[in-house]
Amino acid sequence: MPRLFLPSEIDPQRNVLIAGEEAHYLLAVLRMKAGEELSLFDPSGRHFRARISRAGREGITAELLEELPPARDPARPVVLVQGILKSDKMDLVVRKSTELGVSRIVPVVAERSQVRSTRKGERWRKVAREAARQSFRTSVPGVDEPQGLAEFFGGAGSLEGFIFWEGGGSSLREARLKHSPNPLVIAIGPEGGFTEAEVSLAGRKGLEVKSLGERILRAETAAVAALAVVQFLLGELG
Repeated sequence: MPRLFLPSEIDPQRNVLIAGEEAHYLLAVLRMKAGEELSLFDPSGRHFRARISRAGREGITAELLEELPPARDPARPVVLVQGILKSDKMDLVVRKSTELGVSRIVPVVAERSQVRSTRKGERWRKVAREAARQSFRTSVPGVDEPQGLAEFFGGAGSLEGFIFWEGGGSSLREARLKHSPNPLVIAIGPEGGFTEAEVSLAGRKGLEVKSLGERILRAETAAVAALAVVQFLLGELG
């Protein structure tokens, strides 16, 4: 059954009107017609089975048939703090981290960032929505507007999690992850990595310095590898 994330909350007492990109996806990409069923979910995490009652150029009307049980929440929310990457590398990180179940993505400008400013926040949110739909998630991770790394740490209290640094740190296999309602922060640097001062700042905020081993990974590879291992340790993979 096709699944579709809607940007606004669904009122279970009313038919759902689907327009814009979402309607185009159903009509032009999936070739759906009146009478066919689909699964709808919204930002609150509510999930419904619905049937298309009308489809036309102006959009789609869907009748709600039943509310489905909510998906199990992750054992622990994971926040990715990612140094902004060039070109489409950031798209890849947003897409893959969404597939891997992160709850929030924070794009940051670090000292060695090659991208110093960007207006791609809305683009990354769209990538996250598409990745959530394709990976059958019933929630879409929030994607913050880009900010400075120092700004992020300055506005945060005590944090729990890891900052990954090619300059040192203990092995991730030694990490003892516990189930907790507190977010687990994973910080990955830009193409040039984090500076020693940035790692020191993260440590003062509570993040442990970790290494992914002797291989030097590209920034986008490091993000996916770190998240996959962390989710495995949390019991979300395997």
